[in-house]
Amino acid sequence: VHDRKGGYVGEVGLGSRKDIRDAVAAARGAKGWTSATAYNRAQVLYFLAENLAVRADEFSARLTRLTGASAKAARAEVDASVERIFAAAGMADKFEGTAHEPPARAVVLALHEPVGVLGIVAPDEQPLLGLIAMLAPALAMGNAVVAVPSARWPLIATDLYQVFETSDLPAGSVNIVTGRTAELAGVLAKHDDVDGLWVVADADTCK
Repeated sequence: VHDRKGGYVGEVGLGSRKDIRDAVAAARGAKGWTSATAYNRAQVLYFLAENLAVRADEFSARLTRLTGASAKAARAEVDASVERIFAAAGMADKFEGTAHEPPARAVVLALHEPVGVLGIVAPDEQPLLGLIAMLAPALAMGNAVVAVPSARWPLIATDLYQVFETSDLPAGSVNIVTGRTAELAGVLAKHDDVDGLWVVADADTCK
């Protein structure tokens, strides 16, 4: 990985078809998250937002070095990311089911359920906020996620691993695969065990 000026910053894995298969399998096995109550999901997401806020200076500095954003703009992106997680946490237990009275002697319960395993492909623009804005609402509703972060600035996503691991997110709830966006998005799109796909990329990749 290189910064905006072309300087060497670090390395990440070049994800493959097998990595996507393994990530989808892990997401499918994340019963601890998909079966959690909405209240429990909200509490975990609040904890996640708080932990990211504690490391705001670190993430701001990383964004500035990688993308060349000003210190003010980088801090604003981190703060907006924290706010997005708080917002998702606040809404996690607000979409409850309802009871309907059909024209019969019966009561029908309508329950909201997660989609299941969601594939998320995040943009290069605002690499932290772009990923969080897609990830937080998916998690809030109880989905397990396979996320492909910004291909240009993937170190932002790998830094998030530490935050996830200290925020009580169950194993398999978030699975990040770094690599080439178009290639990994194509594998996700063809995977029979992926229930939904959310892609922000160029027109050809989206198609």
